[in-house]
Amino acid sequence: MASDSDTPVLGTELNLTQEQVNSYNEALMDYGLYVMSESVPLVLDTSLLTADDKDALSNSSPMCNICVNPLQAIRAWALLSLTAAGKTAKAAKKFLRRLMGGLVSEDELIHGTLRALHALMGERKPPSACLRLFVEHQPAVPVKKDVLAEINFYYGSIKNPRSVFVETGFAGDDDGLASIARINAEVEESTGGRVNFVVREDNGPNRRAQMVLVSASDCTFFWRFDGKRGPLQRCQFYDTSASDIDAMSYIEVWPCEGLFRYSSSDGEQLLELESYEEGFKLYLYKTKGTKLTTKAFLQAIDTQLGAKSQLKVCVPRPPVMCPLRMSECTNKKKSKYGFCRIFDREKSDLTGIFYRSHSFYPYFITLWEHYHKARFIIESEKPESVDKRPKSAFVGSKLNCTVEQRLLRKKYQKEVAPARCEKLNLYKYYDCEPKDLTVINPHTPQIEPPHLDDTYVRFDMPFFFMVTKEGPFGRIVQCIGRFNNVSAVHRSTGKSGSVDV
Repeated sequence: MASDSDTPVLGTELNLTQEQVNSYNEALMDYGLYVMSESVPLVLDTSLLTADDKDALSNSSPMCNICVNPLQAIRAWALLSLTAAGKTAKAAKKFLRRLMGGLVSEDELIHGTLRALHALMGERKPPSACLRLFVEHQPAVPVKKDVLAEINFYYGSIKNPRSVFVETGFAGDDDGLASIARINAEVEESTGGRVNFVVREDNGPNRRAQMVLVSASDCTFFWRFDGKRGPLQRCQFYDTSASDIDAMSYIEVWPCEGLFRYSSSDGEQLLELESYEEGFKLYLYKTKGTKLTTKAFLQAIDTQLGAKSQLKVCVPRPPVMCPLRMSECTNKKKSKYGFCRIFDREKSDLTGIFYRSHSFYPYFITLWEHYHKARFIIESEKPESVDKRPKSAFVGSKLNCTVEQRLLRKKYQKEVAPARCEKLNLYKYYDCEPKDLTVINPHTPQIEPPHLDDTYVRFDMPFFFMVTKEGPFGRIVQCIGRFNNVSAVHRSTGKSGSVDV
């Protein structure tokens, strides 16, 4: 664990300047883009499909939908550093300084800085973010109360008294199903039912696990628009260009007409949306390439967007809620954000939260996994209206990460009959019935949607998105991600199945 001179004093509140916040924001964006580029796409389970249907899967980009909340992910890593001891504690300090872009010096209180940045984002009720450290119960080894108090102060929720540190029993869980259910239930309860399925069943902890780190957040954007907004309707979505019919899928869009901040030049598009929550803004950015840098994104926002102008825009409603395994981008030796030591059973010393004696030394605790999930979707209602919904109302969106809809296509672009559309269960179980958007209810009157002519601005190809909070304190990113309407990659061919939403 850190020495007394480096340990922040509980109750200390840091006041960050606008320049500091903007600098930290660039570091957060750098880390978010790094996670996006290094995360491994989810593999689609095609066991329910026949050989012909596997060949008929529509083709698309090998990349998948992804969303990252870099601040919450870094706060989780900082939380873990408080449990480190010995050489692992020294390595953890260096790792945190790299995460913060080298802006934090040796003597600076990094935990206070992260607490101050989290306070700038504000906290909803119920809390939208959840950090948890699940540790194997050690009945013979007591927990240090001072370390536990430090963890809960800096990384606990102000509006939720639940402890960040959770003791559990991995050793008696052979297949890991009980641990997965426990972790998912804890996150769901802590976020008021907004975030669930943080841990996927194909990579959950089992009896060999000792410690699991979880960071989850609800990054729902409550879009405020004073112009004319039509009802949601389906719109075509392409992989790269409108001429690539084979890669076509569908997304939901709002046809809108009103005042927007928008720019378009040289194959790029940038759109700004405002929120009911003060200071929050959403940026949709379609670029020519598949890679993005922090400098390019911020430069486009600051220089390309001008005053609002009258436009007709098809605003997409992209549901992105894929859970991530942070070890995929952290357990690397030669990476800028690599920290292999905590995954090594012969080197990881995460025992700083326990009292130790010579009889227990050497005793190593390794991190099994850091599970991260940032749930992103656009809501057209006020937060108060959404908060009154029952938990069951969120089922359709939460299950986008567990039960995927796949629109199968026969050869020569002939669509398969709706009765043959398969609902693929990516995992072995799920708690709720999926909302099948490909089947039309015969009892619902069908209304012919208005024709969307070429005068509408469309985001019908893969694009990046970012939610920020801006104010006198500067700009800070809440979440950053990529949407290409694909949630899983086809295992055998490397092709991916487009999602119908």
